[in-house]
Amino acid sequence: MICSRCGQEMPEGTRFCMNCGSTMIPQETNGQASGEGPRDGIDGQYRQYDQYQQNGGYQQQKPDIMTLANSYSSTPGNYPLKWFKFLIYFSLWASAVLNTVNALNLFRGAEYGEFKAAFYSNYPALRPLDYSFAVVCLGFAGFSIFTRFRLAGFKKNAPKLLLLLYIVSAAVSILYNLLL
Repeated sequence: MICSRCGQEMPEGTRFCMNCGSTMIPQETNGQASGEGPRDGIDGQYRQYDQYQQNGGYQQQKPDIMTLANSYSSTPGNYPLKWFKFLIYFSLWASAVLNTVNALNLFRGAEYGEFKAAFYSNYPALRPLDYSFAVVCLGFAGFSIFTRFRLAGFKKNAPKLLLLLYIVSAAVSILYNLLL
């Protein structure tokens, strides 16, 4: 089999090109019957698959989202998904770690240093406030990890979860500073 997109030779029975990620279609029905050539990008791969199915091709699964994302990010004119990899491999993990450290510091009263006893005796509502926000920080740590796995799995609502995480954490930080 030869990839109709990049021309790379593939072993017989291969579903996706190992070079560019496009759907492999046998030579006799590679989309040329209708006068159209292969198309680039994710939509083109789905159209190519649908056209092959309409021409009586064998039953196969549609390409998985990771294969499509990898091929889409490497096609000319498209931006690579470096920002996405930064989010799922660093940013959200770092957020979880920093929120956990912040929660531990709030539980211990470490931000007040040697004056912790004086602060807590002069402002009795400060200790419950710190404990409450420590629990919220632990919740943000868990939610960051949950969001990371949703993004890594290309789940439908994952970008909304990321936006929700950023908005709520900013609002909680502002609220904490206002209450102090």
